[in-house]
Amino acid sequence: MNARTRPDGSLRSNRLLLFTERYQKSVLVGLIVGFGIIFGSLIGQLRADAWSRANTSGDNILHLVGQEVSQDIWRYGDTLAVLKEEIEAEAKTPLAAGKAANLSLASLSTMVDGSGDLFVFGPSGRLRERSYNFKSGLADASGQAFFTEQEHAAGSYLYVGTPEPHAATDHPFIWISRRLEAADGSFAGVVAGRFDIVKWMRLFERITLGPNSSIGLIHLNGQVMMRAPYTPAAVGRDLSGTANFERFRANPPGGSFVGTSRMSGTRQAYLYVQLPHLPMILTVALALDDIYAAWWRDAITFGAFFVGLVAVLSVMALLLSRALTLRQKSEERLRRLTDVDGLTGVYNRRRFDEALAEEWARARRAGTPLSLLLFDVDNFKKYNDLYGHQAGDGCLQQIADAAAKAAGRPGDLVARYGGEEFVVLLPATDIDIAASIAEALRQSVFAGALPHRDNADYGVVTISIGAAVAYPARDAAASAEGMVAAADRALYRAKRRGRNRVEQERHAAQPAMPPVLDDDAERLTAVAVYDGVLRRRPSAEFDDLAEMAAAIFDAPMALVSLVRQDWQSCVGRWGLSVGGFGSDLSLCAHTVASRRPVVVGDARLDPRFRENPFVTGEPFVRFYAGVPLVCERTGQRIGTVCVLDREPRPEVVPLQLHLLQGIAELAMRRFEQMAKEAAPGDSTAAASAPAAEAGPGLRRSA
Repeated sequence: MNARTRPDGSLRSNRLLLFTERYQKSVLVGLIVGFGIIFGSLIGQLRADAWSRANTSGDNILHLVGQEVSQDIWRYGDTLAVLKEEIEAEAKTPLAAGKAANLSLASLSTMVDGSGDLFVFGPSGRLRERSYNFKSGLADASGQAFFTEQEHAAGSYLYVGTPEPHAATDHPFIWISRRLEAADGSFAGVVAGRFDIVKWMRLFERITLGPNSSIGLIHLNGQVMMRAPYTPAAVGRDLSGTANFERFRANPPGGSFVGTSRMSGTRQAYLYVQLPHLPMILTVALALDDIYAAWWRDAITFGAFFVGLVAVLSVMALLLSRALTLRQKSEERLRRLTDVDGLTGVYNRRRFDEALAEEWARARRAGTPLSLLLFDVDNFKKYNDLYGHQAGDGCLQQIADAAAKAAGRPGDLVARYGGEEFVVLLPATDIDIAASIAEALRQSVFAGALPHRDNADYGVVTISIGAAVAYPARDAAASAEGMVAAADRALYRAKRRGRNRVEQERHAAQPAMPPVLDDDAERLTAVAVYDGVLRRRPSAEFDDLAEMAAAIFDAPMALVSLVRQDWQSCVGRWGLSVGGFGSDLSLCAHTVASRRPVVVGDARLDPRFRENPFVTGEPFVRFYAGVPLVCERTGQRIGTVCVLDREPRPEVVPLQLHLLQGIAELAMRRFEQMAKEAAPGDSTAAASAPAAEAGPGLRRSA
């Protein structure tokens, strides 16, 4: 037997092996690229972990050091407050001169022992009393900022100054002061503390940072109060006006950013916080080199391991290329048989097609509705181009999670339809419930606030949803494919109307065709007469009649129209801008055929109209009332006067129909008058519109 006709699989296997040998280099490259992606992801995660640890460490430093610095300042502030109260009390009920101040200083100076001294200055700035933890002092404070600030202050507050050199210790210190007031509220002097900030220097130096990182304390006026690593030149340096300092002040509670250090010139991650109720900003500057130093070591280690792994894989790939090819083919077949989409974790298209057929058959047997939601991510290509495909994959995963949560009932099925499109199958669900589920899903995605700069008007990721419903048991014309097509039409309608919205179609079947009239040829001849006249007259002459008809029913929409064989021309309009539409979409064709007024309380419940696109989509007609326009000379029905509403109405008052009939007669008299005023050749002008005009959709007037 010729090898080409063998029924066994040996020939096929040989071809697979030949294919593997021919493309073994491609297989090897694919493996290397695959492991490279894994390596890159691992390295990226390690880098992210290094950044996260650095931020956590910085936050801890800010908390601990900020707490310590604040306690030091408020220890002086509280001590000065006690001293202030006792001195002001002495002024109101005087003891021996200066006795209370002496007693207060003697008892309170122990609270700041070792870190500074307490001083009492009179209103002229002359020293009244002081403690002597350090020998050097200040005899006159009249020119000092801590004194003049309190002298001109509107009330008492805690003043915290900037660093100054200490003559005795050679360490910098700061002044802290409170205002003294006389009984009448006038300025009576200052109580002040001189705090030796060498304590902060020792505190900062205990913090373990990288060799290029630093921690700093900056006054709100821009002067550096303390810095580690410590240098005398750094303390007192003015940073006001620098870019980093302005960013510190722009967000008073605190924050973080990456910038360039003015002192070291290195790129650093800044974490900062303004100390509560104090004019000081505490910063931690972590050099990026320090943050990623350990990461670089790990990257080199993993890189060496990756190179070794690539070498081993290269050898193995050369030896096992045939087996790998066969295995890949087997895995591909298994993947095709699985039900779950590998990226999003929801069902795949194959499983959806199976479920749709199963649920359609079940709905037909049980007589229940079947709803479908079809949605996709708005401007997803722009999202991928802007943020990258990995971010796009993450976006799809979040969308899939939101859909799974929104459609969480037993029996609901969420599947990835293709690309960025998803589908939700909702058994035993009517269109109202389906629309509410769709709206909840849309709001959930919008509330997720996933940034999307190129999604105009929103700035975040949004989805557009098309909803459709079918009644397989009730409507033999409906089909599963038609329901999907209806949802697809609704989806693209949502796209056209601005995205980030839900649109719906009430049924997947085609709308019922209008009735065929026995005397349609004579009727169309009569229509042609008036249509020819109207071609030379503005349609606005009938708009007032449409407005009157809408007013009678208190309805938002009304039309005066001529109904041809394949086209309905709207010659008078109120609340609508349509110039005409195909007769297959026309509700008025049924009025013309009936020869009497037609009232439809709820179009969704009427088999003639429930699948009509004007009912399932814009303008979402629920109520219709129309009377025919009857030519007095020929008795033919040339059109209608009708009113429309988006809300159903259980009943109509007979007087309303009587008045609507009167408007129809008035419209007919206007037609007759126009025909008389027209030239003899005009009244018989051909009126049939070209077949190309009778499109399936709405025709908007100019």
